[in-house]
Amino acid sequence: MIVSRLIPGQDLKRGIEDTVKNEALNSGIIICIIGSLNKAVLRMSNLDKRVFHGNFEIVSLKAKI
Repeated sequence: MIVSRLIPGQDLKRGIEDTVKNEALNSGIIICIIGSLNKAVLRMSNLDKRVFHGNFEIVSLKAKI
């Protein structure tokens, strides 16, 4: 198990990618994230991207690395 903390303002995706690189991971899963964002970019089902600005709380995330 790896526990990692990102500082406020740090890019979430880049932070996860940095952790994967620093820990020399080949595969894994993220089972829990707690935090907030001030900008979110979501890819819609039609592949369009939508950008949201504001204060957002992360309540759930599951990802395969």
